[in-house]
Amino acid sequence: ETGSDTGGGAAPGDRDVGLGVAMRFTGVVSSPVQELHTESKAPWQRQSGGPSSPRKRSRAGGRGCGPRRWIVIVAPWVFVTLVSIVMLSSMGYCEGWTAGAGQDFVCAFSDPEARLNRNLRLASCLLLLQLMLCWISLFPCWRGALLRAQPGVCKVISVGALSILSPATVLAAFVWLAVPTGIFEAERLDLPAWLLHALTKKSQLVCACALQIGWGLWILLTTFLVTRDPHIQHTGFDIVALVEEELWARRAARLKLMIWVAQFLLVVRSGVAEGVAHAQNDLVSFTVLYPMLFNLMWTVTFVFVRLSAHARSRLHGLLIFVGTTGLVLLARSLCAYASAESAQLPVLVFFVWLSIAGEGLRIIRRWSNLAESVHASMAEGTTLKLAVTSQSTGTLVMRVTYFVFRLFCLASLSFVSVLGLCALAGTVQHSTGLIVSDIVWWHTVPGGITINNAGASVLKLRWRSSDSVNPEWSQSHPHDYMICGKTWYGLQLLDYALLSELPYVKPTAENDLPRLLKLLFGHVNISIVRASSRIGQRPWMEFEFRDPQVQSAKPISIVAIGGTVVDRVVDYLEDIRMWTDPVVLTILYTVLPLTRMWSRETTALFIGSLHRLMASVGVRDDGWHYEEILEHIRALAAAGEREVVVTGHSLGGGIALVIGALSGQTAVAIQPPGVYHSLAKHQAVQKGEHEAEGGSALHKRSLSLIFEGDWIQHFDDHGGLVQTMSCDQKGKSLAAGCHLLEGAIYHLIRHCGDSANRFGAVSHEYDLTGAGIKLFKACMEILRQGWKTSRWLERPGQARSIVFAGVAVSLLAAFRYGVPFYHPVRAAGNTKAHAE
Repeated sequence: ETGSDTGGGAAPGDRDVGLGVAMRFTGVVSSPVQELHTESKAPWQRQSGGPSSPRKRSRAGGRGCGPRRWIVIVAPWVFVTLVSIVMLSSMGYCEGWTAGAGQDFVCAFSDPEARLNRNLRLASCLLLLQLMLCWISLFPCWRGALLRAQPGVCKVISVGALSILSPATVLAAFVWLAVPTGIFEAERLDLPAWLLHALTKKSQLVCACALQIGWGLWILLTTFLVTRDPHIQHTGFDIVALVEEELWARRAARLKLMIWVAQFLLVVRSGVAEGVAHAQNDLVSFTVLYPMLFNLMWTVTFVFVRLSAHARSRLHGLLIFVGTTGLVLLARSLCAYASAESAQLPVLVFFVWLSIAGEGLRIIRRWSNLAESVHASMAEGTTLKLAVTSQSTGTLVMRVTYFVFRLFCLASLSFVSVLGLCALAGTVQHSTGLIVSDIVWWHTVPGGITINNAGASVLKLRWRSSDSVNPEWSQSHPHDYMICGKTWYGLQLLDYALLSELPYVKPTAENDLPRLLKLLFGHVNISIVRASSRIGQRPWMEFEFRDPQVQSAKPISIVAIGGTVVDRVVDYLEDIRMWTDPVVLTILYTVLPLTRMWSRETTALFIGSLHRLMASVGVRDDGWHYEEILEHIRALAAAGEREVVVTGHSLGGGIALVIGALSGQTAVAIQPPGVYHSLAKHQAVQKGEHEAEGGSALHKRSLSLIFEGDWIQHFDDHGGLVQTMSCDQKGKSLAAGCHLLEGAIYHLIRHCGDSANRFGAVSHEYDLTGAGIKLFKACMEILRQGWKTSRWLERPGQARSIVFAGVAVSLLAAFRYGVPFYHPVRAAGNTKAHAE
């Protein structure tokens, strides 16, 4: 039947699978059994709507393809063509966007120099080739149908465009593959200026987009010509082939092979041009962009197919167009209501429109199902069936996929809940000022001083001139590490550790910070210039130091940043935000072990792109605690009158490393979590001249002191100069015994000594029980005071707003989920049984 009716029918190996999958997915093929039993019709005439009658065929526009099949054929080509048109038209939209560290995610798709733009071009080109393969499989004898078409302008344009596009595409593919080899360099070949200009990346973008637009328009024109009666009978089109599972699998294998070939060519080309790391980045970017573009294309096609079922007249189509445009304006209005900046973010407006449109379609579908169910229950013997019955939902692969998806949703919801609770508690603490008065304090003792951290970690220092020196505290075995005896700007590592302790101490009458600084650094000229300990901001202090060894040297500004304070909830929130990305990378390494081969540039691309995407939808993750410190250090460095050193402990040490890399200044970090990978997100959103240096900005001017057994240091990898020391509290490492700054000072004095000869003895004690009890009492006090000072319902207007919002959300939920869902087939069956 197939071979005789088509006038040269298609061989089994030339039929389409990709389009067949799309047709079955979108419900274009009503039923394989129904199609196979339509014996009285030729393959190109078979419709899913019943017998072939002039009235039915005139509704299809006089073509062998029905309206919905026509949409499935045409919509993907329109989508690919529009993508190329948008890329070409927005090429000059973002001139100079990289001057601000390249935060604009949309501009990255428009700039010919950007990686996302290059890989989006390759993804759209691959999509065009796959669609071409599907189109040829669907119409294997299209050449004969085109030659038999009536002479006219459309036929002349189609044949002429084909004769131009074919060699131009081959030439463009050759140039794309040959440019990285360097054969077109001006030193090797005496090329004219116009040809050299044509080889630039901007010209390559114009050429690629022009070719894709040309092929898209040619396919649309040729499809219009060959699918009209009576030419479609010469194309070899056979709708029956689209329901054969074996042919689907064969076509799917070819499409997958095309993806692998494209990835191989991309890796080879990028590796020859820029190196392995660059090729790896391009491969990751392409692997993410292609399925997104593929799914978006078929989603748009599916939406148009669904809408075509409701557009039974031109009026319905006009109403759908007006409704779609109205939803776009509504989405932009909602974004503008949220903030004026949000309305200028096209990606955010698109996602808001997509969400509103999706909810609208779900509501319409739910109420339509209710109406159909009621109608089916009234009509005896009426049954409603889906186009294709899905049998894949109960397979093992689908069950595993659903389980992984639910697990991912649960983990994401838990993470967001923790962030929300920390943000809420931090807001309450900030508004009420419920903070423990003294977490870290100091006092003098005969012959020395004592520094007490929450009653758990107690550091006792004795002066060398003191008569009461306990031999048990005496220092022994100095210079046990390679870092011992080294100085940076006249100060040893012990000095930076002591300076990092001062931001933890709150400046009160009892905690006399200038006096403590004088006791610890009486041998040098150092003073406190500035101190900041505002709630919600990172506590930090600025010291001015002059090296006594060099009289003509510039003064040195040392900025010490405080770490996590146990009574500040916002500090825990900052810890989570700072190191979420490397933790996600660690999970990714566990699930996909080969990702451990990623270079630092690849992980930076992954993390930086994620945060740029967040910024493009209005979720700017740039409100860090170090903003004030970073601006101050950049101002100091820009003045050029002094040297700047950043130091800190724990969270403060990690922030010091980030600030040092962003500002190009020296950073000395004591027991910091690593920032090697997480630095990428700060470089992605911050503006400055050192953001483009990548991981090398951390390697050049940073020193990190870490201790074995300290589990906090493993949140991320370390960069720069790293010194690892032994822990004196290994038995209490799980309780952060190896993360105490007092323990680090004790270990430095015992094993590196003190070149200034200040301390003759030192001891350190750590008892977590007392600190735990004190922290529990502080938390209970915060909760009690927060409940007493709650102002949520202080004003009647605020109460009315809360009630109105609750009622509106409840009504929307009832309208969305409150419609009873009737199964049409069951309802009809029950009605028939009741009648019998």
